[in-house]
Amino acid sequence: MEPLATDSRPATFQIEFEIVEDSTKRGRNKLVDSRGYTYNVKRRRGGHIDWQCTVRPKGNVCRATVVERASGELVLGPTPHNHPGKVGASLAARIIAKTKKEAVANLFKPASEVVNEVLMEELTEDPCPSLPRPINLAKAANHLRQRLRPTDPVDLEFESQPEHIPQNFLRGDIRVRGRRHLLFASQQQLEVLCRAKAWYIDGTFKLCRNPFSQPLNINAFVRSDSFAKQVSLLFAIMSVLQAQKKRKNKPAERLCQLFRTQLDRQQHLATVLLECMPKRHPDQQRRRRMAQRAQPTGAGESLFTIFALLA
Repeated sequence: MEPLATDSRPATFQIEFEIVEDSTKRGRNKLVDSRGYTYNVKRRRGGHIDWQCTVRPKGNVCRATVVERASGELVLGPTPHNHPGKVGASLAARIIAKTKKEAVANLFKPASEVVNEVLMEELTEDPCPSLPRPINLAKAANHLRQRLRPTDPVDLEFESQPEHIPQNFLRGDIRVRGRRHLLFASQQQLEVLCRAKAWYIDGTFKLCRNPFSQPLNINAFVRSDSFAKQVSLLFAIMSVLQAQKKRKNKPAERLCQLFRTQLDRQQHLATVLLECMPKRHPDQQRRRRMAQRAQPTGAGESLFTIFALLA
């Protein structure tokens, strides 16, 4: 379609238009032409749609428009653009729209991973300076799906929502003496954990949001050919009573002092972890119970028992 004579840059080629759905910040459609100009919907009248240029700073608003007729024909308005077009605007709009779509479809998938996959699929060798930085794409994706995620619990009496948890990933929901611990691991992770000859216990206590306060991981080395890498195989989210949050040397913290301590495969875990338990009141009762439980059992039962006794 030939532009009108009033256009600021008379083109010697046919201008092509593309409507990219859900590509604006508010999730609405955007019109992009082959010169790098972008438009959003100004108003709808009858069967026609008026599109206006998206570059609208105060004091120097671009009043260029495009009219979409009822037949689907797109016609440039009489007012030319007062700024140059952006190279790669169409590609950038498609990447933004696809990133948002994939982020909504995968609520718990890391936004950075979603962005990287979309960029690998959509980017070409052509320059695209109008594309936002990957970190900004990830922030926009997280902001979009923030309202779609379940709200964070405010106390320990919340009900779990299985539809938001991978199948068979929640391995234990331990409630004891007003506290609550959650254990997470896939079946494959548990199988690798049972075969591992050494376990590494690690805790990062400042990354957990109330009402939980103690995230704890059990790691082991996984080998593939000549390569070995330490990976997390079981995750525990632990809570403490408000009155005990200021207590020093909490049991879980003492447990993490065994970080990088090798545990013999044939030795029962409770026997080894007795070294972590304090020898003074009021933990004597727990120590006796752990000693009574120090019998050979399966790895899954041992883990459940240990975290229950640490509560």
